[in-house]
Formats: sequence, structure tokens, C-alpha cells
Amino acid sequence: MHLIVIIHGLDGFASHHSVLAESLRSAGRNIFVPEVNQGQTYDGIEICSERLYEAIELEIQKVNPSHISFIGHGFGGLIARHVLIHLLTNEWLTRIQPVNFITIGTPHLGANIGNIEISDKSTEQFVQILKQSGKELLAKDDNLILLKLVDKEFIYPLTLFENLIVYSCATVKQGRYQYQTSAISSSMFDVNSCPKGNLPTLIEDGELSLTNSADLNNTVIQMLSMMNQLSWKRIAVIYKKPGKDINRHDLWTSHIGKIMIPHILTYFPIEPRKNRVARLSVTLPEKQAHQHLLVLVHGIEGFNTDMEFIASRFKSRYPSLKVLAPTCNHGMTHDGIMNGALRILDCIIDELESGEIGYISLIGHSLGGMYSRCLIGLLYQNKIIPDLVKPVNFITLATPHLGSREHAKILGDKVASLMVDTIGSQTGRELLLMDHNDHQTPFLLRLIEEPFTRPLRFFEKLIVYSNIRYDAAVHYSTAAIRLNPFKSDLDLNKLVLPAVINDKEEEPLPSDDTSWESMMLNVLLTLPWKRYAVLTGRPLLAHIDIIIKSEFWNLKHGFPIISHLIDHFRTSEQTFIDEASIMRHSFVSLNIQPIHLIVVVHGIDSLSRELLPLIETLRDEYRWPKFRIVTPECNDGQTQDGILNGAVRLMGYLKHEIKHSNANQVSFICHSIGGLYVRCALGLMGQHDLLDDVKLGSFLTIDTAHLGTRFSGFLQEWISSTFLKSLVSKTGKDLNLIVDNQDEKPILMVLIEPDFLRPLTLFQNLVVYSSVASSNVYYSTCAITSSNLPSFEIYP
Repeated sequence: MHLIVIIHGLDGFASHHSVLAESLRSAGRNIFVPEVNQGQTYDGIEICSERLYEAIELEIQKVNPSHISFIGHGFGGLIARHVLIHLLTNEWLTRIQPVNFITIGTPHLGANIGNIEISDKSTEQFVQILKQSGKELLAKDDNLILLKLVDKEFIYPLTLFENLIVYSCATVKQGRYQYQTSAISSSMFDVNSCPKGNLPTLIEDGELSLTNSADLNNTVIQMLSMMNQLSWKRIAVIYKKPGKDINRHDLWTSHIGKIMIPHILTYFPIEPRKNRVARLSVTLPEKQAHQHLLVLVHGIEGFNTDMEFIASRFKSRYPSLKVLAPTCNHGMTHDGIMNGALRILDCIIDELESGEIGYISLIGHSLGGMYSRCLIGLLYQNKIIPDLVKPVNFITLATPHLGSREHAKILGDKVASLMVDTIGSQTGRELLLMDHNDHQTPFLLRLIEEPFTRPLRFFEKLIVYSNIRYDAAVHYSTAAIRLNPFKSDLDLNKLVLPAVINDKEEEPLPSDDTSWESMMLNVLLTLPWKRYAVLTGRPLLAHIDIIIKSEFWNLKHGFPIISHLIDHFRTSEQTFIDEASIMRHSFVSLNIQPIHLIVVVHGIDSLSRELLPLIETLRDEYRWPKFRIVTPECNDGQTQDGILNGAVRLMGYLKHEIKHSNANQVSFICHSIGGLYVRCALGLMGQHDLLDDVKLGSFLTIDTAHLGTRFSGFLQEWISSTFLKSLVSKTGKDLNLIVDNQDEKPILMVLIEPDFLRPLTLFQNLVVYSSVASSNVYYSTCAITSSNLPSFEIYP
């Protein structure tokens, strides 16, 4: 393991180096960017070094690296040189192999030679601003720390490194510090030798044109004589225009930063991927790996934080799940699908090297879904799945599986091509199938070849979520893997938004159409996809609502979608899958421990999704795999056809849940009429001996009209109206003990017969919550008491 420590400079923050850190990490390296000196860089080199050493020591103990390198930016390079003596004294540098020591714009010889920032300021002003660090940079401090850093005891640790590299601005007009101090050179860069074209650029040591400088003071000459005993590799940074600075905080997002990063990467070669995979094939089978790795892949121009909410909910629901949101594609999503997938592959190999991963699932958003399809092909070709790791879930959210030519048709080919060339680059051309020529097949067509489609069949679940409308980035048909538009018998205008709809319609294979989209469809439709259509309520924002990119902007518009996603995710221990999957696949129950099933049942004219906040709160407290918390959807939109019908539907749901979730105990939390549904369903199940193998835990009802609503204030007058008798339908009549046939017994009277009361006696806890006032139902009927004037103590 190679630990790379990146150290920020004066007034710097760790976040300033996130782009460099992720670029290094994407190649399989371990990156540490300490935050201990943020806002405290004026304290001087020694104090900053002490804080830094403590942080590095903790990181070393945590990751146990075999190699270590340092990258110091500006003042951070001086701190890095000082921290080496602490690492050497405590024998870390004898146990860990030093590799690279790199500084970028570091004033090794101080700031008092050609510093443009203080040329018009007095020394006192400079020190007043930078405090102790300012004194040290000007060699005005009592200890002369810069001279101390060239003592033999501080020089020796540098000799242990394989490479010593300094990056410095070529001229004083282009850098905060003159070339001599950051390049550790007695000569100045010859401005006249600067290349005229292809700027900005980097020039290495052997290509430099230097002129001698005679204005160096004795202190600087002394430091140079000691530092030049080492073999420094000098890199001059040349900008196109004056005023640029490699000491700037936004270096890595600037043009020159994007040129420097690949150059820095050359000093950190990694072990060939095939060697790492070969080692996995030896080590993984020797270990009993049971951990489930979930990989969350962001989309184009995205960040791992786009998937942060999804990651947090998965971790909360399934604490044993290992969640990986790769950062390797930050700012790099335009160089093609294959390149992005290869970077993610390296991140996954890093995780597999721990020897703990036995299962893998992928969730990709937008372009992340295409990365994931390419990635599983690479995992399969490298014999990682299914040989070493078992694939479980493959899920995509608003992913353009058939490409994005729908947008090209709207914009016109010329406009689309112009946009791709200027904005989308290679990735955009691939999505619009414009990456072909006479000798090349579009990349998306390569993804339907056997090496990329065969591994999809190894996954136990293949799920696609697609926005029906309001998605400005990805069309419904390409996300749902369909040619036809969305069709449903539901009135979409009457749905509570956002809604997740089970998209069951079968898609016929296209026959006469020879388009590339049809070719992709012919192959992808042979796979057992489970489709869910998503309907959000905000134009243009559906593409980010579906993942809750921001909790502030997207939470209420995407929460039901994420909850649905997690509900339909299968863990490595889980035996429960939805009914459609059971019909489609043979299913063998895994040998896992029984669980406690908690069923939350909604009330009249309500929907199961309205209970999601309660569900998620309970799941945070009562965690899988000991508990499974569900809310039945079987009575959504059907609460007016009578208590018995609702109970029959609920009974069917409970039979399925108890069997396939391996539950040995069941509890209920019921709101309103949901409590009556459960009482009736349990009575019916008891009559068929369906409760013999399950233990009943707790039965809680919230404002449930156990005694009916016959005597509730506002209903007492309304129910006498013939108009309202038809309005409240069968359920209303049940609640008010009204029957159409004189020989028929009201359902609430049936519920107090022995067969229906007996299951209630089997519960360990029976609890009723009832509103004292401001409720549609009297307190007495909810609290099961004859008094409407409760006497109680306030619960603290």
C-alpha cells in the first residue's frame, strides 16, 4: 500500500487539493490530505509540523502502508521537510519505504529574493500579515528555521527518497516566488528561452536555459550549498500570460493544473491491473468473504456527493453493507465510457484486495448506468464475477441505455454535433452514436456484445427506473429500454407525486426496424428487466430529483423514490424478493436467522407512501437483519370497499411476507382503519391455521375506531343523509354499523367474536393511541372505553 500525503500551503485548505487527490486515488493509491493546519498556517513551520506529524502517525497506524510519498504545495513543502525528522526519529521511515518527495512552488530558500508580493511592502507589514510564518520566510525569526532545515539531520531523511522533484514558476512575473527559491537553484530562468507556442507547458531540468545570478546573500548561498548535495529534478512551469501562479488555491482546476496532474502521475506508477487481478484469484477463495459491496456510480459532470443521500439511507438500513461511491471520475466524465469504467474497476479492485468482499451490487445514475454496464463486462472478462464475487443487484436510474439520439432528433444533427464537439467530447459522441466511422462500431453497440451482456444474467435483480416526463437529460424510452412511450391504465393526473409505478407492459421485439436503437433493444430485451416508471412533479428537475442530489432542493420530491429503491434492493443475506421476481426465477431460501417483521398499515383514503417518514425512523432504530419493517401497498386507493375486502388483501400480503422474509415474529403499527384491517386479517388467518408458526409481538393502533364512528360528532348528523350513505361507500357503512341486509351482521360485531378476538390475546403488547380532541373520531372509540372524559397522566 502506497500512502501519499498532500500538504496545503499558507491560508490553504485540504479541499483545495481534492482534484489532485482524486486523480491520484483513481489509479489505486491511498491519499491522505491532512486538515490539521487549516486556518493555522501562520503559526510557523515547527508548530505546523508537530500537528501534521500527529495526523500522519494516526493515518499510518490506520492503513499500515508499505510506501510513503509527500506532495507539498507552497509553504506546505517546508512543513513536509520538517515533519520528516519526526517520522525518522520515531522510526517510521525505517519501516516504510520513502518514494517521492515533491514540492510545488515552495520557497525553499525563503521569500526574500525577488518576491513580488512584498516588493512594495515593508518587512514589518509582511510579518504583520503572516506572523511567525512571515518571519521564518524572511529569515527574521530567532531560530532561523530555514537554516535549520539544511542541517544534516534534516537533509538525511530526504536522501532516503527515490525521487526529489520541485515544480517552480519560470519567471518572477509568473509566480509568487522567484524561480531560484522554488527550484533550489543559483541561476535564474532565461526569459528569452521561453517557447513561443503550446503554452502553458512544463520544461524539465535538462532542457532549462539558465543565467547566473550574483545577487544572492550569504544565507541563501549557505542553504543552496547544502540542498544541492541532493539530486533534485527541477520542472519549470511556463504560462502563456503573466499573472498566473502555481501557488494559487485553484491550481488544480486551472489549465496548467490539468497539465501538471498527468505529469505528477508519472512518478506514481501502479502495479499492472492483470497482476492485481491474478493475486485476487489466489487470495479471495482462501477467505470466507461475506461482505456485500454496493457501488454507487454518479453521472456526467457528477460527483460522488450526488449519491450521498442514497448512500446514507443504505448504510442506515443495512449497516453491514459496504458502500463505495467512487470519486475517480470527478471532472473526467467526458473522455469516454470505457475510460470511466476502467477507473472504477481500479477502485473496486482496491476494495477486493481487503479479502472481505463476497457479493457486489451496482447502482448507476444517468451516465453512471452506462459506466456500470461497461464495468461488469470488465469484471467478467477479468474473471472477478461470478468467479470471485457473486453479483446481486444491477440497478440504473435515468440511464440512456439506447443512447441519446432522441435529443439529436429534436435539436437537429448539426446542432447536436456542434454541442458534442464543444461540450460533450468523446462521451457525448458515444451517447449520440456519433463515434463511428467506416472502420469502427459505435461503442454502445459494443456494449450489447456477449462479453458485456452475459454478466448481466448473473445478477439476481436487474432493475431500471425511468422518468415518465420532466427529464431534460434522458428520455423515458431509452431509460426504460423501450421504443414505445409509457402506457398505463392509471390516470397520471390523479396520482400523488412523486409516484413510482410498476411498469409491467411487455415490449415486443422490433422486427423490421434496422436502426441501431432497435439492434440494442433486440439484445437488451432478452434480459429479465424489472421496470419502474417514475413520475415527479417538477419540470426539468426530474433527472436530479430521482437521486436527491441535494437534500435541500430534492428531498421531498425524491424521498419516496429512494425508499422504493431500497425496499427492492436485495442484500446478500436476504431471502425476500418481490412477487414478479418469484414468478420469473426459481428461488431457493438462504439459511439465515429468523427476523422480526414489523408491519405498518395506513388508514382510510391514505397511501402507504405517506407513512415513509415513520418507516425510515423505525428502520434507523430497528435495523436489518434482525428486523424487517414494511408498509403494505395492497390497499392503496382501495380503502372504501369495506373492511373485509381490505382485510383479505392484507391477509394475502402477510402470508407472502411471513413466508419469504423468514419471519418468526410479527408486530403491527396501524393508523385509523388500518387497525381494523389487521384485526380482521388476523382472525381470518387464525381460522386457516396460518398463525401457528409465527409469534405475535406488539399490536399498536393510532386513532383506530375500534367501536366504530356511529357516535362521532360530525358523522352522527351526516350519516343520516341518504346522499352521504352512498358517498362514504361500503367502508363508511361498516364503520357506522349499517348493513344492507337485515340478516347480515355488521363487520365490527363480527370482529368481537371469539375467532377474531383470540389472535389479540396472543400479542405480548396491546397498545392504543387516541386523540383527546381535534379528531374526526371520538376518544372513546379509539381508546376502547365508555368514557369520553379520559383521566390520564401526561407522558413526559
